Amino acid sequence: MQSNKAPQFTSILLPQGCEMPIVHCPICGQSQYSAEYMDFTPCDHTAFIFVGTADEFAYQTEEFEKNRRSHF
Repeated sequence: MQSNKAPQFTSILLPQGCEMPIVHCPICGQSQYSAEYMDFTPCDHTAFIFVGTADEFAYQTEEFEKNRRSHF
């Protein structure tokens, strides 16, 4: 199997009223969200987490923020 070096992203859509699923990094398996503490805990493989219902970034790396600002 060949490793993919290009950035990847996933979108998780939930019906209104559903609980947030436990999302894990596909590379290292670390949980990205703690429902118990209602906190995002991204690993080193995560560039950003965008929360659509709040219409804002819950987490983003400095590099991602810099690239995002240069394009908009």
